[in-house]
Formats: sequence, structure tokens, C-alpha cells
Amino acid sequence: MDILKTNNEKNKLTVILSLIFLLSMATGSFCVNFVKSDNPMNANNLFNSFLNKRETGTFTSILLSTFLSDFMIFAVLFLFGICIIGVPAGFIILIIKGLGTGYTAGYLYTSFGFNGFLFDLLIIFPPALFTIFIYIMATKESIEFSKTLLRIIIPDAKIYSLSSEFKIYLLRFTVLLLCLFITAAIDSTLTVLFFENVVI
Repeated sequence: MDILKTNNEKNKLTVILSLIFLLSMATGSFCVNFVKSDNPMNANNLFNSFLNKRETGTFTSILLSTFLSDFMIFAVLFLFGICIIGVPAGFIILIIKGLGTGYTAGYLYTSFGFNGFLFDLLIIFPPALFTIFIYIMATKESIEFSKTLLRIIIPDAKIYSLSSEFKIYLLRFTVLLLCLFITAAIDSTLTVLFFENVVI
């Protein structure tokens, strides 16, 4: 019964995280028109930087750039998971990622119409779909392990084998990291195949 209850709690957390990410994406796409053109966070400035890297980069450079940018956020999630403040931090990181994803999609649709939609569909969306799933799973693992640490320091709490729990935590993050690298490779492949053919 304890195992079933734990699985139900984890499934609920996955659903909650997914909803939070979707709401963050919707908010990000809505905010595109409210950022001034002279702001360094303006979508046009960010997107031009993105295009320059893709136009001049090789498969390897795009792969490394994509992987390392995601890896930094991934590493932060891992580190917060082994802290007792990992629960709020996990939610905050996921919200920021959702806002950025929605902001990019909103900019493409509002600025380039169908061509922006096509660019998103062929270049950005396929790897982003996998990346979103990986981030949600990583956030869930980070929050769950942080909750385990909190339970350990509570008086009269259930005794946990922290060593075995951490080994599982490390293994799951290693698998997710491998998936993140594969996703970066897919991203680089799609860029090489379609980037020059999609004009925006």
C-alpha cells in the first residue's frame, strides 16, 4: 500500500509539473508584445543571436552549444535536489524554462506568421518536445529527493537509506542526461537538414 501511495503521489506531481509548464508557456507567449524593442531580452535580439549561431555553426558546434546550455539548467536542478530547498527551486526553474519556451514560440508566430510556424515545427518543436519531457522528469526527481532529505531531518520520521536513495537519484539523472544529449543531437541534425530550406 505504501508503494502504491508513493506512485500515486509521484504521478500527481508529474501532472502538476506538466500543467505548470503549460501555463508558463502560455504566459511566455502572451508576454512577447509587452517587451520593449530596446530591451536586451527582446525576442528579436535573442532570436537573431540564435540564428547567427545556427547559420555559422557546424553540426558539432551546434550540438555542444545546445547540450551545454541545457546541461547548465539540468545541473542546477540536480544540485538543488540534494538541498532541502530543492522543492521551491525546482518549481521556479521549470516555470522559467516554460516562460522561455512560450516566449520563443509566441515571437515566431506573431512576427513571421506561417513561416514562423514552419520554422518552429521543423527546427524547434521536435527537440523541444523531448527536452520539455526531460525537464519535467528531472524536476520531479529533484523535488522528490529534496523531500526525502526533509523527511530525514524531521524527528520521528521514517528511516530512509540515504545511500541507496542517492544512488537511484544519480542513476535516474544519468539516464535523463543521456536523453538530453540525444535530444541535442536531434536538434543539430534537424538544423543541418532544414535550416537553410526554411526561410523566415
